[in-house]
Amino acid sequence: METKIHERTRAMMENFYSHFESGMSIREIAEHYKLSESTVYKKLDTIAKNVGVSRETLLSIPHAPHIATTSKSEQIKKIDIAQACDQLENDIGKLDELLASIEKIIAEIEEGEI
Repeated sequence: METKIHERTRAMMENFYSHFESGMSIREIAEHYKLSESTVYKKLDTIAKNVGVSRETLLSIPHAPHIATTSKSEQIKKIDIAQACDQLENDIGKLDELLASIEKIIAEIEEGEI
């Protein structure tokens, strides 16, 4: 029975960092290898030295990698260029009318008509 515990501990130590980087907590890693959390905590110094990080890094809360649900190209709607140009010309015409109205009102104010 001692051999099985040792094998699970060894396997956990070899794979700990990849599990940690994928977002698993110490508790989840312990459960995955059927070990106690205290066994995992006791091995953190050795694991940290093996992977070249501090023990504190391994004690930080892991974040699972972000998984995009849709690609950027799916989020962008395709448009008809000709239709967009027509709409832009229409909008420019409306803005020109609005500016003409504003200029007329300003002129009337300056002349004292309003």
